Amino acid sequence: MAVIVGMVLLTIGLAGLCIQFGPNALAFLADVPRFHVWVDKAGVWSRVAFAIANVAQIVVTFLPGEPLELVAGYAFDFLVFLVLGTPKDLLTYVAGLSKSPLWRIVTIATVGRIPSIVSSTALAGALGEGEYLVAVLVAAVTVVLALVSVLAYQQISY
Repeated sequence: MAVIVGMVLLTIGLAGLCIQFGPNALAFLADVPRFHVWVDKAGVWSRVAFAIANVAQIVVTFLPGEPLELVAGYAFDFLVFLVLGTPKDLLTYVAGLSKSPLWRIVTIATVGRIPSIVSSTALAGALGEGEYLVAVLVAAVTVVLALVSVLAYQQISY
């Protein structure tokens, strides 16, 4: 019960922060040249802040990682999340509790996430650069690959 109450309070707190600071943050992010100047001006500290946000996303496992992937592409042009071995989500932790060998867990957690990481960062980078056709193409290819993956999984599972 305490965990549920804590999660509800955390959600309410995050919603409050979004209401309070969200509009200004979105306006700042929408001004792409201004945002890139800010990231460049912050230098290494922008990367440190991003790393801290990534760690927070990993520790608070119910927070999705995709927004951080989008931010990585938008702020740093694709490169931050292409580092192999970056833990992505709760499945990485749960896999560690399984009887699967460590090499298999590491391979799946690393290689299996690459397409999502690449598509998310490419999409955000294209949007950030105003290359809307490229963004639409990346999104379309991602959707097609996701559908093919679901169909392949269904064939393998049955």
